[in-house]
Amino acid sequence: MERIRSLDLARGFTVLFIPAIHTGMLYSHISVHTSVLGYFLIAIAEGPGGQLLMLLMGLSFTFRQRHTTSKIGLRSLLLLLTGYLLNILKFIIPYSYGALPHGVIQDLQLSNDGSAIWQLFGLGDILHFAAMATVILHLVYRCTHFHIVAFITAITVVLISPWVWDTHFEHPLLDYISALATGQPPRVFFPLFPWLVYPLLGLVIGHYFKKDQQRTFTLCGIIAGMLISSGLLLEDYFPAENPLGFYRTPISGTMWHVGIVLLALYGWHLISSKMKQRLFVRLLTYSSENITVIYLIQWVMICWMLPVFGYQQLGLLLSILVMVAMTMNTYLLTLTFQLIKKRYGQQHL
Repeated sequence: MERIRSLDLARGFTVLFIPAIHTGMLYSHISVHTSVLGYFLIAIAEGPGGQLLMLLMGLSFTFRQRHTTSKIGLRSLLLLLTGYLLNILKFIIPYSYGALPHGVIQDLQLSNDGSAIWQLFGLGDILHFAAMATVILHLVYRCTHFHIVAFITAITVVLISPWVWDTHFEHPLLDYISALATGQPPRVFFPLFPWLVYPLLGLVIGHYFKKDQQRTFTLCGIIAGMLISSGLLLEDYFPAENPLGFYRTPISGTMWHVGIVLLALYGWHLISSKMKQRLFVRLLTYSSENITVIYLIQWVMICWMLPVFGYQQLGLLLSILVMVAMTMNTYLLTLTFQLIKKRYGQQHL
C-alpha cells in the first residue's frame, strides 16, 4: 500500500518537535516548563504525541501484506536490542565518565552501589514498549476478525490497567518483565498498560481505513468529540489521583487521550488536502520516514551535551536557541547518516 500523505504529516509533525521537547525536558529551567513555550511543547508531546505515534504503528501494521512469525520476532528483537543500545549510549556512557549531572541521577533514583549501571541498562522506554507491542499486534492480527479482537482487547486494557499497575514477582526476570508491562517512571516510561490501547486501536482503524479512507477519517472526528467530552466528564465526576499523568492515565484520561489522537488524525486529513507539496510538507514527510534514526540521534546528542548546558538550568531565550540548534543538528546528522548508508549500500550492489 502506498504511503498516505495525511498520516505522514501527522507523524512527521510530532517527530519534528521531538528534539525540542527532549531538549526542554532536560536543559530548561522549571520556569520555562510553565511558560507559553513549555505549554506548547507539552501539548504536542502529551496531546497527540507518543500516543499518536503508537496508534500509527498499529495502523501501519495493517498495511503490510505478509506477517510471518519469524519476521515479526526478528523485528521485535531488533527493537528491544535498539532500546538497550540507546540506554547504553545516552545514559551508561555519560554516567561511566562522570558526565551525568547529579540532578539526573537523583530523578532516575539511581542507587549508590554498583547496581546503577544495571538500572540504567534496564530502563524501559518507548522502544521496549514497541518491541512487546509488535508481538501482541501480530498475535491479534492473525485472528480471523482481528479488528473485533483488537477492539475488545483495547477496551480490556483500558479497564484493567489501574488494577495491574506495579505488579511484582519474586523471580527477578519475571519481575522485570512485569515492570515493563505495569511499571512506572523512572524505571519504565511507557508500560504496556495502558499504552497498548493505542496500537490496538490502530489495528481497528487500519481495518476500516483500507475499505474507505474518507469515511474512516470522518468517523475518527466524530468519535473523537464523543471520547473527549465523555472522558473529561468522567474525570470531573469521578476524579482519580494521577501523579504520573502522561505515562499512566486512568480510564477517563485514556478516553480523552484517545479522543485527542483521533481528532489529530481527522485534523491532519483536512490539512493535507489543502497543503501543497512544498518544503514544509517535504520536511514532515522526511521526518515521518526517518523517525527511528531521528529519535536515536537526538537522544544521544542531548544526553551527551548535558555537561555543557546543565540539567534544567537554561532560561527561556537560551532554551529556544538550544532547541533550534539541537533540532538542526539532529536533522543534519540524520541526513549525513542516510547519505553514508546510501553510498555504502551502492558499493555492495
